[in-house]
Amino acid sequence: MIDLAYLDEAGFSMTLPVCYSWYPVGERLCIAYEAPQGRRVNAIGAYFSHGPCAGHFAYQTWASLPPHARNAKRKTPEQVAADYGLHLEEIGPINTSRLLAFFWQLAGRPENAPVGWKRERP
Repeated sequence: MIDLAYLDEAGFSMTLPVCYSWYPVGERLCIAYEAPQGRRVNAIGAYFSHGPCAGHFAYQTWASLPPHARNAKRKTPEQVAADYGLHLEEIGPINTSRLLAFFWQLAGRPENAPVGWKRERP
């Protein structure tokens, strides 16, 4: 029996888009400006619909930092992350290495698996 999972990634911005929004007809929409830089959460998730893991949902998220925080000259990346209450591993985009690590996590691979590791089930 195989596992069938639906996987998707998304980015969530914490600022309201000014180009379209819902508001009562006949009223004027006023939105306070918020700088969109560094206000993003990147997420990836998988939902298993069939197989032994059916009904299981797994996800991971990462935050983006404002450009001035990422480019801080006097602090290490770890210190900048700590200023926002995050660990260094919780910051950044979904890149290839993070996507592959997420796939391995879904497959049940241990973190310190040997090079030729394979699942018990295909």
